[in-house]
Amino acid sequence: MTVFSSLFIYFLLAVSVLYVLVFSFLIVGWIRTKEYFPAQKNNFSNTKISIIIPVRNEEKNISNCLESLSQQDYPKELTEIIVIDDLSEDATESIAKAVLEKLFFEKFILLNSKKSGKKNAITFGIEKASGTLIITTDADCTFHKEWLSAIVSFYEKEQAQLIMAPVVFTNEKSIFEKIQSLEFSGLVATAGASAYFNFPLMCNGANLAYEKRIFEEVNGFEGNEKIDSGDDLFLMEKIRKVKSAKIKFLKSAKALVTTSALSDIKSFISQRKRWASKTVHLKNKVVLFIGAIIWLMNFLVLLTGCLIVYNSRFVALFFFLFIIKGIIDFLFLFLAVSFFKKRNYIAYALLLQVLYPIYVIYVSVFSRLGKVKWKNRVISK
Repeated sequence: MTVFSSLFIYFLLAVSVLYVLVFSFLIVGWIRTKEYFPAQKNNFSNTKISIIIPVRNEEKNISNCLESLSQQDYPKELTEIIVIDDLSEDATESIAKAVLEKLFFEKFILLNSKKSGKKNAITFGIEKASGTLIITTDADCTFHKEWLSAIVSFYEKEQAQLIMAPVVFTNEKSIFEKIQSLEFSGLVATAGASAYFNFPLMCNGANLAYEKRIFEEVNGFEGNEKIDSGDDLFLMEKIRKVKSAKIKFLKSAKALVTTSALSDIKSFISQRKRWASKTVHLKNKVVLFIGAIIWLMNFLVLLTGCLIVYNSRFVALFFFLFIIKGIIDFLFLFLAVSFFKKRNYIAYALLLQVLYPIYVIYVSVFSRLGKVKWKNRVISK
């Protein structure tokens, strides 16, 4: 065995150990994050909320979203809905206006964003908001009828400045959509598990709540406003740096927001490239280190698998990595889908293990090459 071969094996072992440690912490964090059950009868302290919905080319979804919001059990007099049209090229604005007027919301505002981009739309909406608590979501989402009540109840109990809550896919039909759902459940659980250790790795703007005061205190998206994606992640990072701020994950079935998986691979890859494009702008060393470990593990699985063609000695290394990664991933995903009541989707874990390294490496590389396009708009990187 050459010196190079020995070093490669030691490196491979080191990455494997670190990968297992990272996911062991996530498993512990997810288990220890207690599920929150709001009281049957909530006595709210008059917390006024403003729901911010930035929309662009959402004529197919905005009606269902607003109708779902109209069924919330939270007091209507404490609820403000603000829809900001981000220069849509379809009938989103007119549909939103018609639905808002039809549903007789006590207070709603329909705005046209003065500048393009989701961050500008959210900022504009918050400027007009009168609520103490800002809750952001997307036009392609629907909600449990106690969604707002659960968030406010948790906010008043924990007094957190930022609350992350779960997003889950629904009505998955194809195998492709079910695999997406399995992977996405893992991402949501990663957010919750890492938040338990007061070091959240990610969050989702489709189900995010934060105080208007803290948004203003950290100057909103200032400093990363030129990056089109990352409105949720960059804001979370800024709030995390505020010493007095608390960030919590709301692990509650009543706080769920549901959306749809993407039906075709092209849209899926485009979305994931958009998500990946913001990671190069992250400055948190711990987040970058954990991201590097996960990327390296997937890369090594793919590399050793390819090297089998040239040398059969790599068979043992490939299966070692694949099995170690597969076991720890399976445990974490099983816990995640169990909470989301999608335990039967764990049957696709093996297929996900085969495809995931290819997908991760492809998206991470090509998110930095060429253009990333989303909703007929080129995303700045």
